[in-house]
Amino acid sequence: MFSDEEFRPGATAIRMAERGIYLAVAGLLALAALVTLVEAIGLLVSAIVGNGGSTPIFNVIDRLLFVLMLVELLHSVGASIKEGGIVAEPFFVVAIIACIRRILVITLGTSQMTKPGAWNPDNASLFRASMIELGLLGVLLLVLVAAIYAMRRMDKPFLSRPRSAQHELPKLEV
Repeated sequence: MFSDEEFRPGATAIRMAERGIYLAVAGLLALAALVTLVEAIGLLVSAIVGNGGSTPIFNVIDRLLFVLMLVELLHSVGASIKEGGIVAEPFFVVAIIACIRRILVITLGTSQMTKPGAWNPDNASLFRASMIELGLLGVLLLVLVAAIYAMRRMDKPFLSRPRSAQHELPKLEV
């Protein structure tokens, strides 16, 4: 019906638009990471000068982990531009960092809750829910690490192939 050459100008325009969007997203991610990094530096200086205990340090760590998430997303956008398709592994790394961030937030919250004089019956149900969430986050971390391990064991990971090759099944080495 139609030859490949009739579709090439349209396909080229779509690829160029896609790359332009990827570059714009990469620029915004880089800017967001830079702004958050500057904020983390400000929080660190305030924590050092103010000697406010462990809470400001947890806030600095939280911001730095967020910067790492943004950098990993930036890396995945760069890999998508280079490979011509979405690369899955950086998204798993971002999910791992997000889990670690949430674990730190829960840990900080429950440490404040269990201080002498702060414990009350209302805190008991919140504490129990926090412990359940920590357990689920631990399981999720194990699943994510196993997924990265499995992808690396594959010859060519199915999820990280360009879209044109995703109809082929991956070959596993035994």
